[in-house]
Amino acid sequence: EQPFGDDPNDLPISEMQLDMNASLQSLMSELARNVPVFDFDMEMHSQLRTTVLSLDEHLCEIRKQVTGELVEKSSKKWNTVSA
Repeated sequence: EQPFGDDPNDLPISEMQLDMNASLQSLMSELARNVPVFDFDMEMHSQLRTTVLSLDEHLCEIRKQVTGELVEKSSKKWNTVSA
């Protein structure tokens, strides 16, 4: 396979180059030239709570909520039709 061409399944090289240029320009901006300042305060930062998140579990929960809402809505429609 040759991904560099004009076929529909080829890579969008022009768009990728524009995106790369925009990324390089943003890295050259004044705001990107300096590392952000962070002062660690042992007393304050040791009291912060940390949480480990799983993206897979989070997405499963969202899917359950969305499908539950869809089932709930469709059952309400069904109940109104059969009533």
